[in-house]
Amino acid sequence: EKVEEKEAGSQAARPYVTGACMILLFIAIVCILKPFCNVLDIIGLPSSNCFLTVGFGGFVGSVVVTTLVMGMCWSCTRGWAAFVLLLIAFAGIVLCP
Repeated sequence: EKVEEKEAGSQAARPYVTGACMILLFIAIVCILKPFCNVLDIIGLPSSNCFLTVGFGGFVGSVVVTTLVMGMCWSCTRGWAAFVLLLIAFAGIVLCP
C-alpha cells in the first residue's frame, strides 16, 4: 500500500504539467503566427480578424500536438485511450491544416 501511495503522489502533478505545456505551446504558436498579420497588411489583403484566426489556429495546433504526443506515449500501455487520442490528433491535422 505504501508503494501505491508513493506512486500516486509522484504522478499527481502529471495533468498540471500537461496543461502547462499545452498553454506554453499555445503561446509559442501564437507568437510564431502573429507576424503573418503584418504580412497580410503589407500585401493589402483584409486582416480584420487576424488575431482571432491566429488564436484559433494556435489553440487547435496546441491541442493537436498535445494529443499526438500523449497518444504516442500511451500507445504502449493504454491501447484504446491512445487510439482515441491519435484519432483526435490526426483529425485535427487533416481538418485544420
